Amino acid sequence: LSASAYYQPAVTDNADHRLSANGAIGVSLTERLSYTFTVSVVKDSLPPPGIKEVDQSYRNGLKFVF
Repeated sequence: LSASAYYQPAVTDNADHRLSANGAIGVSLTERLSYTFTVSVVKDSLPPPGIKEVDQSYRNGLKFVF
């Protein structure tokens, strides 16, 4: 289990800021195989034209130890 978050304000404009948050969890399925799930969210209060204000991603994975 892990989590992190970052807040980055613009020095010159209080309305302009970015927020990034990540979280992950891993579960052992067997002695050599585990499952991972990761979530990432990035928010930009004033994104450039054509870019979404909030970007989310979800990842699933399997890890096998030899």
